[in-house]
Amino acid sequence: MSPVGRSTELETLRALLAGALAGSGAAAVVTGEAGIGKTTLVEAVARESAAGGCPVLVGRAAPDEGAPAFWPWHRLLAQAHRDGVAGSDPGRDGVAGLDPALLAPTAEPDPTPAARFLAIEATVLALRAAAEPAGLVLVLEDLQWADAASLDLLRHLCGEVSGSRILVLGTVREPADGLAGRAGNTPADLYGLADRGRLAPGAIGDVVIFDEDTIASRPTESRADLPAGAVRLYAEADGVERVLVAGQEIVADGRFTGALPGRVLRSGKDTRTPSLN
Repeated sequence: MSPVGRSTELETLRALLAGALAGSGAAAVVTGEAGIGKTTLVEAVARESAAGGCPVLVGRAAPDEGAPAFWPWHRLLAQAHRDGVAGSDPGRDGVAGLDPALLAPTAEPDPTPAARFLAIEATVLALRAAAEPAGLVLVLEDLQWADAASLDLLRHLCGEVSGSRILVLGTVREPADGLAGRAGNTPADLYGLADRGRLAPGAIGDVVIFDEDTIASRPTESRADLPAGAVRLYAEADGVERVLVAGQEIVADGRFTGALPGRVLRSGKDTRTPSLN
C-alpha cells in the first residue's frame, strides 16, 4: 500500500532508488513530527526494492542512554549476517562480508580514534561490496536518538555512496523548533557541519528567510550536471524570500542576485571530528 498524500515524496525516493541501482548511490533523510508517516513512506520504497531483488537492511536507534555505540548499525549488520547478505571482499582483520564483528574493535572501554576510524572504514567498504551487483538499501530509523559514533559512520558512508549501488534512507523525528530545525540544525548536525545550521554568536552567517505558510517545493527534475555526468535531483522552491551566505545576500525577493560568496566545504576542516563519547 502506498503512503496516502505522499506521492511526490514517494516518486522522489523511487528516483533515488533507480539511480542507486544504476550505480549513482544516494542518501535521503525523511523528517517530520511523530506519526506523520515517515516510516510508512520509507517502508513503501523498501518493499519495492526487496520485490525487485535488492536487499534491504534495517537498523533503529534507541532512546535508551545505555545503548552501546553504533547500536543501529549493529542491528543492521546482524540482520545482514542472518539473511546472508555479504560482500565478496573481506572486511577488517579477516571478517568476511557484513557482520557485527566489523565493529568489534570499538567495543573496547576506550577505543582509540584510529581503531574507530578503521572500523568505520571497514564497514563502509563491506557495505559497498555487498551492494554489488544487486544493490543495497539501508534504512536507519529514529536518527534523532542515534549516538555520535553511529552518526560518524553515517557521515562517512554518505561521503562514499557516490558511484556505489547503495541507497541510504533515514528517518528523523522533527525537532521542537519545527521547520526551521529541519532546514537548519538537523541536516547540519547529521553531516557534522561545524559553525553552521543555527543562528548563534560566532556561527557562519548563512540565513534563509522564508514564509512558512507558502514555502513549498516545485516538481522534482533530474539534472546531469555533476562530475562525470552523474545525475542529481533538483527542485525549485516557492516561498523563499531572502538567502544570505556568509552574511552576503544571494537571493532577494525570491530572485538570485548573482553573488557567489560560498566555498566548498572540506571534510575534517569544516566538519566535526569523530567523537569518542
